[in-house]
Amino acid sequence: MKIRLLFILLLAVLIVPPTVAQRYKSKETFVGIGVGASNYYGRDINHPYPTARMFVDRTILDRYPAMVNFGLFLSGYMLRHESDSLDLYGDVPAYSASWKGYVGGIRLNYIHGGQKWGVRQLHVMAGISLGVCFEEFFERKHTPNDITNLKVDPNYGWKPYYGGYIGAYFDVTRTFSVFIMAGYEESYATIGAIYTFGDKRYMPRFR
Repeated sequence: MKIRLLFILLLAVLIVPPTVAQRYKSKETFVGIGVGASNYYGRDINHPYPTARMFVDRTILDRYPAMVNFGLFLSGYMLRHESDSLDLYGDVPAYSASWKGYVGGIRLNYIHGGQKWGVRQLHVMAGISLGVCFEEFFERKHTPNDITNLKVDPNYGWKPYYGGYIGAYFDVTRTFSVFIMAGYEESYATIGAIYTFGDKRYMPRFR
């Protein structure tokens, strides 16, 4: 009985690791530029809310120059933190700086391309997305000559700065995707890279 168990264990050691390595050797790297949008306005301070970002890119591999990757990132919540800075008079905030972090989310990923445009895949991927975006909020400012006469600055509102995102997603096809992005005004202009690998039966390279 012990000899039989040792023999089975030996077969497992010899067969399983090479099989797993072969299965997961498919790797695709995507880079590109994308645009997106989110419910950026009309939220409360420190109130989580969902956001969406669109990322369209193209593979850098010469083997599949026509492959295009469409990714829609739906972040679960956005967490905000605000810190005020008083103006010279000490009673009206000149601006409020804040950072925002994305936690959790779903990625809808559609791959089109490959050899003779024969690859069409839709991956519904769940994972985690972490990011931060810095912004300032310009509020009412005093007129130069009259402290009692307040006016509304024409630039009243949030002024977003640069932000970055990094995350990892996976789906039921055992496809794993890691991405890093950076953008201006949250998601309206985004540039980044996506590194994807997974089961060779589901990856375009093996078609």
